[in-house]
Amino acid sequence: MRRINGCLPVIAMTIAGTAGAEIIVVPIVLEGDMVPGVGEVTGGFSSVAELDVNNSGYWIVETDTTNPNTDTDSALVRGLGFSPMSLYLQEGQALSAPVGAMIDAFDAVTVNNLGQHGFNFFLDGTSGSSDDSGVYYNTSLVIQESTISTAPQFTPGTPYTGWFDVKINNGNQLFTMASVDDPNIETTTDRAMVRIDNPGGAFTETVYVKEADILNGFAVNDFGTGPHDFAWSDSGVTLFTTDLETGSSLTDGHVYMSDGTTHTFLLREGDPSGIEAGRNWGTLYGASLGMNNSSDWVMMADLDGSTSDDKMILKNGTEIIAREGFSLDSIGGTFTFTSFGTGAVEIDDNGSVFWFGDWNDPDTTRDEGLFMNDQLIIQEGVTLVDGSTLLDIYTGESNFQISENGQWLIFEGELQDGRNGAFLALIPEPGSMLLLLGGMSIAARRRR
Repeated sequence: MRRINGCLPVIAMTIAGTAGAEIIVVPIVLEGDMVPGVGEVTGGFSSVAELDVNNSGYWIVETDTTNPNTDTDSALVRGLGFSPMSLYLQEGQALSAPVGAMIDAFDAVTVNNLGQHGFNFFLDGTSGSSDDSGVYYNTSLVIQESTISTAPQFTPGTPYTGWFDVKINNGNQLFTMASVDDPNIETTTDRAMVRIDNPGGAFTETVYVKEADILNGFAVNDFGTGPHDFAWSDSGVTLFTTDLETGSSLTDGHVYMSDGTTHTFLLREGDPSGIEAGRNWGTLYGASLGMNNSSDWVMMADLDGSTSDDKMILKNGTEIIAREGFSLDSIGGTFTFTSFGTGAVEIDDNGSVFWFGDWNDPDTTRDEGLFMNDQLIIQEGVTLVDGSTLLDIYTGESNFQISENGQWLIFEGELQDGRNGAFLALIPEPGSMLLLLGGMSIAARRRR
């Protein structure tokens, strides 16, 4: 069984084109590791395991274990940099509120640079299915399902019926993709984006946009509800995709940025793209998004027409970072991209974009990787971790997260020896960094 201790090996990889800059990659949660008091880590990282990391390298990962009790076998583990993991929360653990409630399952898992968390927990021990979830600030209940909202933008008497995701910024504000039942909206399940201020005390709720609101002359039908379908910043700005009732499936997907008062239109399906003559924007609703604290943004955009070159990683609506059917020097300059997965795309506070790419190398053991801007930084079949080659980088919903300063990358994958898990990379951006790693001083710097 692998254990992380003071003799941890350092695995370094040179970033192409950066004159010797190196990253350090270390496994932090691997299949077979022991979660103290719970059991050995088992599989399951490829699909729904949530994870996050902050500017200090503090990370948190959801994992399943071999604990024979399926009501207590899942856990949230955490660590600082490359230090050993420790147990934070366990499925079945009692909560202080609501009275008698226990954690049934973990949903949203987020952490800010102060080490504070925003969670959505599914609950056991409540009155039933109508109140078995809640928004938490760390382990303190903020709002429970069935609670009547006090937000003035809702009709009085509007209850919360659930949440798709919860995010936290460095002002300790929570931002939620909520489901409610507003009596003045025709449907029984209504979507809304809600900010929660002062979640650790006498909190307040502010609705940014909700179903049936008018944007760009059309009523909101729904929002993208995945964890990467909206973003949230320290300045209280959100980036989101929405489905509007335009009457046409070719024009109903829109991308907006909002501070809760001003809703700024960015892109619309069916509009001229400006990327290529004769090509309009294709499907934008539900696209993966990322935004930094300067409101620079990135998304997995789509064009209409040929499916061989319609997907791209797009920064601020105009700058193409990568595109299907095109190449980059970092993948040889001849192979072309075929996919960008279905997971995250991120932008750090320095403006660097992080993304997953798959290209058409005939050697399919090394045709996927994680990129920073145009540079390949983690590659399957090449990157060595813990003495084993990285066999696979997962492409699904929770495949990676980047710290806001761009120095820490946490991702999910599988090693050549069959173990899957979560991995942490230290990236030399910007300037130089000094990390105390298992008692050893590790310097990583970019030479310009």
